[in-house]
Amino acid sequence: MCRKTREELKKCSWPTWVELKGSTALIMISIALMGAFTEVVDSHPVFCILCTLSTMRSQWFVIHTLSGQEQKVKESIEKRVKTDEMQDYVREVLVPMEKVVEVRNQKKTVSSRKLWPGYVFVDMALLD
Repeated sequence: MCRKTREELKKCSWPTWVELKGSTALIMISIALMGAFTEVVDSHPVFCILCTLSTMRSQWFVIHTLSGQEQKVKESIEKRVKTDEMQDYVREVLVPMEKVVEVRNQKKTVSSRKLWPGYVFVDMALLD
């Protein structure tokens, strides 16, 4: 067992001391550059604003729409949020629905009905 292990270890190519020192220096330089970059990012005002967006308090806003157009308005807002990359500001767009059991032709059917027709609710952080 030990003999086979030694034979397998001889097949491996181990770095020389020069190669080892060179790769260690490269790693140390990379760490120093990453530290400097992190320091710049943390002190830059734009990056600080982006960091605080996740901790911003959001509020619920109500949008009055035409009755029957709620889902279309919701999809339009979600599409706009995605294209304008505003996911940090708008957390949720909601059209409240409830499930209703109805009896039609002596059969129970489950359908969904809008809780507040003509209204769309948006949870978002408002900036000045």
